[in-house]
Amino acid sequence: AENFTKLTGDPVDAVEVWIGEDGLVRRMRTSWDQEMGKQTVTREETVDYIAFGKRFVVKPPPKSQTFDATKAAIEG
Repeated sequence: AENFTKLTGDPVDAVEVWIGEDGLVRRMRTSWDQEMGKQTVTREETVDYIAFGKRFVVKPPPKSQTFDATKAAIEG
């Protein structure tokens, strides 16, 4: 949790980790409060780890399917 706080600047409220029978991390859930403009929002993130040692390629979605939420977050 301390390293997460150092990286993001946001204090972590909770970190949960699920370990598989093989000793590898299979899921990690983190929650924290984050300042966004004039608001404080609670964020929760769950990551599942399913393909150890396999290569993959991530392609971003087309620009028409994305938007910049910075202004909305700041103005609230």
